Amino acid sequence: MIEQVATLPIDSAPASELRHCEDLFFALEFSELADASTRLIAIDAAAGDGYAYRSFALLGQSQQGNANGDDVGLVDLLRDYFHACERPVVTEGATVCRLLLKLVFAELVRRISNAQPGEKFALQKSDPLCGGAFAIFEGDFEMARRSFGRALLDPNGRPYAYAGIGLVKAFHSDLTDALRAFADAGPEDEDVCALAQWLQPPGRPPKL
Repeated sequence: MIEQVATLPIDSAPASELRHCEDLFFALEFSELADASTRLIAIDAAAGDGYAYRSFALLGQSQQGNANGDDVGLVDLLRDYFHACERPVVTEGATVCRLLLKLVFAELVRRISNAQPGEKFALQKSDPLCGGAFAIFEGDFEMARRSFGRALLDPNGRPYAYAGIGLVKAFHSDLTDALRAFADAGPEDEDVCALAQWLQPPGRPPKL
């Protein structure tokens, strides 16, 4: 289970809807999060939070066997994921959510970009970044640590491997090692930089 970290103060409306989605995200309440994030998108389609939360919720539902019987496909997941990446997020929860989604979808997006016409696609948990992300929200942090350790062997995936390690450390309240891992991930990803800044002790300048 993902434990909630400190919440970023929200200065944009609708604050109550944003906080509700953030709470549902950290509680892994996929069905309720899917509904709440859809409402959030209807209220404010210019923000990325709702799209990040809904992509995560749909992903969670699909992994639980989709008990509601809805047709959740990769197209829906990726549509919300890309919308989330194109728009700003204002909650810490959505930043964590979007970073997890980047770990889940990184390898898939690479395969799609190099695809031939007619190719079929599916998520591959055997990919260490994808597998590590799933291990985090399944609560298996040791498996996540091992998966991200394997991802370090791929130079192309190394920044997100360090980001994943940083998330594992943060969820264990090991802020010193989390910040070290986020620093090793580098300054290219905005979510990594934002999380690193939020985790900095008061009075200490950010390292990224």
